[in-house]
Amino acid sequence: MWGEFEIKTEELMIPRRFFVTLDTNHEDKWQGCLTIGLHSYLWSSADVGDAHLVDTDPSDTLEEAISALKAKISELFQVFLAGN
Repeated sequence: MWGEFEIKTEELMIPRRFFVTLDTNHEDKWQGCLTIGLHSYLWSSADVGDAHLVDTDPSDTLEEAISALKAKISELFQVFLAGN
């Protein structure tokens, strides 16, 4: 399952779409990822503006995967905020 967050501004010619994807792997473990451009099932390449930003390790439950992904996203954005 996945969700989309879209940023539209006058400065951006093309809206930036962020996707949160949660799925199970072949071992029935939950994993989460944050991508930009396309969600992880349709991800193409960084050459066209798509990128995997954050991935989690496998988790036993969906709730654990969500918590792990939230923590990784928080870490990522703390890096950006630290520069201000």
